[in-house]
Amino acid sequence: AWHSGFIATIQELGIIGLCLTFIGHIYAFVMTIRIGTALRETPYLKYFLVYTCAFLQNIITFYILPASTQNFLISLAYFSFLKVFYHIGKDNGYITSHQHKGRYTPLLIKEEAEA
Repeated sequence: AWHSGFIATIQELGIIGLCLTFIGHIYAFVMTIRIGTALRETPYLKYFLVYTCAFLQNIITFYILPASTQNFLISLAYFSFLKVFYHIGKDNGYITSHQHKGRYTPLLIKEEAEA
């Protein structure tokens, strides 16, 4: 990788791919801040920091240092850590969701429980 992730992404995926990777990085950055502030007073904070500090570093250096779209694909694994910690915070009441009230239950399980 000779170019920054910005140039490499334009070269490999075009402007649309660059926009999608940028939106993905912005979303991950915002969610990292949101989840981190929600877990601030909990025992989960130290685990959250261990698993997500590298992700924030990866977001920042992707656009500055030599990188490729492979770096973005590798960083997608960190999205799973964000999802895990989001659900930990949501299940313990640290994060409130405006979409669902309570835990998600698939429709088939709801129908079997009602029957």
